[in-house]
Parts: sequence; structure tokens; C-alpha cells
Amino acid sequence: MAAVGFSRREQEQVTIEKKVPREHQIADLAFYIMTPRCMNLSDPATQKTGSACMYTQYLWDDLGCKSYFVMPMSLLRKNKDELLEFTNFHPSEIQIVDGEAKRRERQMRNENAKVFIMGFQRFSDDWQRLKQWHPQLNAAIFDEWHLGYSGHDSGRTQNMYIAMRSIERFMAMTGTIIKGTLASAYPALQVIEPRFYGTYGAFLAQHRLQDEYGTTIGWHNHQRLGQILQHVAVRHTFEEVHGPEAKVIVTELCDMSPKQRKAYEEMEEMALVELEDEFLEGQSPAVNAMRCRQIMAHPETFGLAKGETTGKDERLKIHFADAVVSGEPIAVFAALVPEQERIVAIAKSMGLRTALINGHVSSTQRARIDEAFRRGDLDCVVASPDTAGVGFNWHHLETMVFTSLNYMDDSFVQAYRRGIRGKRARPLRIYVLEYRDSIDQRIMQIIENKSRDANLVDPTKEVFRLSEQRRQQEEEMFDSSKATDRKISMAEFA
Repeated sequence: MAAVGFSRREQEQVTIEKKVPREHQIADLAFYIMTPRCMNLSDPATQKTGSACMYTQYLWDDLGCKSYFVMPMSLLRKNKDELLEFTNFHPSEIQIVDGEAKRRERQMRNENAKVFIMGFQRFSDDWQRLKQWHPQLNAAIFDEWHLGYSGHDSGRTQNMYIAMRSIERFMAMTGTIIKGTLASAYPALQVIEPRFYGTYGAFLAQHRLQDEYGTTIGWHNHQRLGQILQHVAVRHTFEEVHGPEAKVIVTELCDMSPKQRKAYEEMEEMALVELEDEFLEGQSPAVNAMRCRQIMAHPETFGLAKGETTGKDERLKIHFADAVVSGEPIAVFAALVPEQERIVAIAKSMGLRTALINGHVSSTQRARIDEAFRRGDLDCVVASPDTAGVGFNWHHLETMVFTSLNYMDDSFVQAYRRGIRGKRARPLRIYVLEYRDSIDQRIMQIIENKSRDANLVDPTKEVFRLSEQRRQQEEEMFDSSKATDRKISMAEFA
């Protein structure tokens, strides 16, 4: 008999199959209970959300405490489903707060709700009103914390600080507490225990390295930060939960087309390229770098490489052809929107059923694309690493291609782990395309430096050395050095 007063979706979820927690999830739950303000820094795909869901049940059953559950918008539905799988809550006790103002007010006034699910900005805007209507709201749980609160000075983070003065319990989940710089760890530590550092200025004084002009040139005292994180967080590596991560990363060197190379070198050297109708200027180092990336990623936007096939196009077409022949699905990640759109066009021209996921695609449409991809109705998804880096389970993939990278090591990790959600039968093939003698080497060096900083804080973190050109150059230097040493040695015995 259908439950009265509930939608079809809710009726289906009333009888949803419950998941049995694993040992490490139970241990994590015990840690949360014993540590009112803490973090879970486990790797992606290590089932952090399950223990967080069980925590909300404990908070209500044992403490009479309701919970804010805060996350990227793309995870709202997924995490509601996980709450139903790991708790005894009825669907009416789990309230998503989203939509237009009148609808949100009705949602927030749901007296039966024990957990309120919302995005980062919604928490910043409405936490106080929610607490007025629900005084029992005394715990805040954050999923993918680094996507919402990695910058101390942002308005969103400052609002979160204010909220946490009135909320007793705090638990943040992220596999990327070091998001590019050590400073990204500060907001969570400030919430957990302000006495660790006192102020943001004191944190920077202990960890930041500056040149004589005040520019940040690096970070130090990694071990101290690592020790603090060990004290306030639980962490499980992917290997600990699932065994060794099954992946093979292959960087493929590519050559720019002649016109593309000419324009690129002019921009790099003079920050000025003469086009047919106008000048494309690089007015600062940052703008210059972006222009170089644009010339590499989507030269046709500037009227360049007309009728030419770029080096990355050629490599990409080989991977697409393999997908057509094998019938295996493929995902392509690209950093720039026009680049993503041109890749979609190439894939479709080769007969692949293709869809695009980026910031311009609504969360509803992303969910439809994801479902179609996993069901086999799509052959290829082209995506932005930042948008598709969370909330998607593409374990069925055998091949991923990165045609370009942004400057963040965590974006690369989160993106490729869409294809590694547990133990794999075969390694995931990850291809990274690199233009010779280009800004690609600089971007890959920055990614290596950032991953090395994270490794110095937590040695279980992987260091990513992605540049094939740099590897070849180092190999040549090593061979040359060995040859020189051999000549010197032979001369000594002559």
C-alpha cells in the first residue's frame, strides 16, 4: 500500500535497501562522537559520506541535535539518498533546502526535519534563520569542504566563522585539505581550535616564505601542520580501503600546428599577436599566460590554425577512434570552455554520442547526462575538472584524456578518481596531452610543486610529475653527466 502524503520518489525511498557499514566507517563514527570538532581527510572514494550519515543519526537519537549538511549543489540528491541508505530517517526527516524564496521558506519550516541539506552559499545566507526555527540545529557537517571554504578572506568563509560561534559540533570532509597552498588548511583549523595559530597572520608567519617584496615564494614548517592535522582528523588512504590504486598515467607530447606555434611564440615573447583584424594583447603576465593557453587550446577563436589540425587534435582523434572500434566509453577533461566545446564537436564528428558537463550546464541536466553515460546511452563525456570532479561515479571507464590542466593538483586527482571508485579489474588509462616547449611545462611544474607541498604535510599523498618533456630533458642531462664522468675517469687512468 502506498504511503499517504509522500511523492512517488519518497515512497520508493521508504523501502530503500540499507547499506551495512564497513569497519573503518564505524571507527570514523566513533572518532566523530569523541571529537566534537574534527575532520575526515580520507582520499576520494573511501566512503566518507556513509560515516557522516550515521553521525547525523547518532546526533539526533542520542543528543536530540539536528544537523546542517553542507555540500556542493551537485551532491544534494546523492547525499540525501546516502542518508536514507545509512540511517533510519524517513524521507520527510531529510530536507533539501533549495529553489526560489517561498519554496525555501516552506522547506526550512519543516518541523519534522532532522537533517537540512544545502549548498555552501545557502548555508552562509540562511543558517541563522534556520537556527531560529530549529534551536536543536547544533551540528554542521561539510562535504567537499575545500570547494567551499579554502580561502580565509572570502565572504563565505567569514560568514561560516560567524555561524560556527553558535554551532557546537563541526565535521568537515575533504581529501584535499591542502588546496594548492598550505593556507587552505587554516579555515578548518580556526574553527576546530583557534588556539592552534591564534590568527591568520600568525599562521602565515609560521608557514609562508616571502621575497623582499612580500611576494609568496613558497611554504615551510610542513611537519608542524601535518602533526596538527593528525591530531584533529581521521584519514584513510585509497589503498587502505580498496588496495593499490589501479591507474596508468601516460603523458603524450604533441606539436602545435605551424600557424599556432608562430602565434604562440610571438605572444610568449612580446605579449602581442597581430591577427587579421585586430591585435591580441597580453597586458600583464597573468593575461599573457591566459592568452598562451587560449592559443594552444582553441586557436580557431582567434582566427588561427584555420584548416589545420593541431597536435592535440591528432592525439585526441586517435583516442576517439579507439573508442569507436572498441565500443568503450571515454571521458575527456579540458580546462577552458571553448576548448571543451570544440572537443565535443570533434567527438560528434567521429560518430560518438557526446555530452558536455561544465559550469554552464544545470545540475539537473548534469544528472541526466551522468545517468545516460552510466547506462550506456552516451559514448563520451567532455567535462570541466572543477565541475565534474565531485559527485560522479564513472567506474565503468577504461580511458580518460586530459587535453589541458588548470594549476591545481587536486583538480587533476578529483577528476581522474571519477573513474576509480573502488577496486578495479583493470587499471584506468589516463592520458595527459602536453605541447612541446609551451606553458604546459610550467603548469605541470606548478602541479608538481603543489602536490609536493601536500606530500610534505602528509607523506601518503602522491607527488605528480606529469611533464614528459621535462622527464626526457632530465634523462638527457643524466646521460650527459654520466658520459662526462666516464671521460674524466678514463683520463685519470691514462
